[in-house]
Amino acid sequence: MNRLFSTSLKATDFSTLLIWVLNANEHNFNIEIAPFIILSTIPIWIVCFTSIVVTIVPFSTYKKVKTSNKQLFKRYFPYYSIFVFIGCVIACMYSNFNEFVINFFVTTFFTATISWVWFFKNEEKYIIPEIKLLQNE
Repeated sequence: MNRLFSTSLKATDFSTLLIWVLNANEHNFNIEIAPFIILSTIPIWIVCFTSIVVTIVPFSTYKKVKTSNKQLFKRYFPYYSIFVFIGCVIACMYSNFNEFVINFFVTTFFTATISWVWFFKNEEKYIIPEIKLLQNE
């Protein structure tokens, strides 16, 4: 559960920064927008948390006992990133390449792919010391 929250908080920070940087070029950025940036973290966190629970957690929860996190990552991540990329491109095409929609889906793609790295990297940080202890016994 700790991995889930730490990954979703990292994804929220990354998404918030990226979406506002991409959209700041489109509009003049004023200090008056700062409260909206802070308030935008709430729905962004909800979306990031939900997407991690729906798309990443099932791979780590329902894995075979013999499958390591590294094998899981190598086996499923390429397919996941291809699927997310195709979905984002299709959504951008349906929007007639609206700039805001493109910025949203660029943020979605990068956040979804980096969340996999964070999620499995965090798990290895917690699992490896336990494995070393078991091997020493």
